[in-house]
This record gives sequence, C-alpha cells and structure tokens, in this order.
Amino acid sequence: MISHLRIEGMAIIDQLSIDFNPGFNVITGETGAGKSILIRAINFLTGARASVDVLRKGAQQAVVMGEFHAEADHPVVGELKELGILVEPDDASMVTVLMRRQLTDKGRSQGWINDISVTNQTLKRIGVQLIDIFAQHENQRLMEEAEHLHYLDLFVDDHEAIERVKEANRLCW
Repeated sequence: MISHLRIEGMAIIDQLSIDFNPGFNVITGETGAGKSILIRAINFLTGARASVDVLRKGAQQAVVMGEFHAEADHPVVGELKELGILVEPDDASMVTVLMRRQLTDKGRSQGWINDISVTNQTLKRIGVQLIDIFAQHENQRLMEEAEHLHYLDLFVDDHEAIERVKEANRLCW
C-alpha cells in the first residue's frame, strides 16, 4: 500500500507531497484538476515509460518517490530479498519499501528501490505487487489471460501452496 508520494518537476508540478491513508484511496476532481498527472507519476515510478515531454517547463529532471508498506510475509518481500534489496521489518508485521525514479532532460531515467539501483523491469515487477491503479476501462485487464493466474492466487491464503504449484508447473514444462 502506498503511504506517501512525492513528485518534483513533472508537468505543471514543481513540488508536491501527498500522504495516503491505509486502505482504499480515491483521486477525484474536475477535468483539468491534475488527476492524470498523479496517475502518470505513479505509473512512471512503477516502471512505465516516459519522455522528456513530462518534465516541467525549465526543469532539468523529474523525480517521483513513493513510500510503500507491505506485510512482512507479502510475496514482494521474498522477491526483494532475491534481488539483494535489503528489507527490514518496521515492526513484527510490516516492511517499508522506498521507490524512487528520475528522468533527466536528456531522456535518461534511473530507478531505485531502498536506495539500490534497479532496472525499469524491476520497478514494474515490484511496483505491480505494491499498488493497484484502477482507471476508466481498467476492468478490461480481466480479459488478459496472462493475468488470470495472478487473480486466482490473490484468493489463496496459503502462499506455500502457490509456490508448490508454481514449482510443479515448472517441472512439467
């Protein structure tokens, strides 16, 4: 779950910080209020492509930072450890994941998770596990066969069973 978002130098935003509450958050507003800029920033943070067109006029770079919290037994924690990214529990039940990405006026982008440099592919892989964004027509993702197993896995409480099935599937193919 995202708890904090900071955007610098993107579109019309010079600097913006937003704190999110636990659970369900909704971004609403009139046309032109900037909702799409927030969504674009979150997508950029989680590995989406962006061009220098998103930089604020006169800015040398755009930076988006997000603070996420996940349960200590969340599958993302294991993936981060596999990648060599240190994740320490805040308490017995939660971990904090800090993601940051920047885009320079030369078109170069860099990303970090917990201050470890990572690829855009890694940002996508981790980001998709930390945040769900539902926009207009988002329900169409249900039609993507590649997502079906992911949706089914969300209903299974036994994460070890999921891993056993994945391993059995790998052995069969």
